[in-house]
Amino acid sequence: MLTPYLSTPARAALAALALATVSTGAYAFPSPVPDPFLGQIVDLQATPPGTWLALPGLGYTQSFQISGFTGPTPTDDVYRYSASFLSYLSDTSGGPVVRTANLTGTNNFVVQFTDRTDPSAGGTFDMILQMASFSGTVDGMSVDVSLANIPTGRVSMTGTTGNFQINYITPFSVTAQYSLNGGDPEPVPGLLADVNGQPAAAPVPATAALAIPGLLAMAGLRRRRAAVAA
Repeated sequence: MLTPYLSTPARAALAALALATVSTGAYAFPSPVPDPFLGQIVDLQATPPGTWLALPGLGYTQSFQISGFTGPTPTDDVYRYSASFLSYLSDTSGGPVVRTANLTGTNNFVVQFTDRTDPSAGGTFDMILQMASFSGTVDGMSVDVSLANIPTGRVSMTGTTGNFQINYITPFSVTAQYSLNGGDPEPVPGLLADVNGQPAAAPVPATAALAIPGLLAMAGLRRRRAAVAA
């Protein structure tokens, strides 16, 4: 049932983000709704932080950000969100920002919450990240980013309307890939994902380095928001 999401031809785009959690153990963050993604920002960073990742055909970067989660559109226990993917790119390692990859999608972030069919319900649920796929154009090139694996995680959502606590008990460990102009997927290892759950400010391109606030807040899902792709 997950195969269709990952078999999208070369729609893998930026980076076999071998995401690993930065912090183990419970990390709770407040949310007005019982949803671990809405209002959150997922930051995927190179590991160790500050490392420059080479993306053949695109340049170098240090981090990726997934934000703007809207939805969800639930069907039973499968939730579909729309989100965007952002990364600043340089021509050389440590060089100035010269281009921006700003990729989007509709229903492009799909999560299955095991045994959860009510989007307003709290509780503890296992999750399967079925899809994280983004497409766009960078300097005239068609760029597609998507998952290369199907990660699982576990989250608890407790509280009352307007005052929930979200806690990633088990973060996602994500791998992603990217393709240019419909070509073969290109993996980019070395990214760390952490979902830490605090909305981060939009990354500001720096001249000598790319800075993404909040250290990768997503992935292994420390909770700044979920996974992947880039």
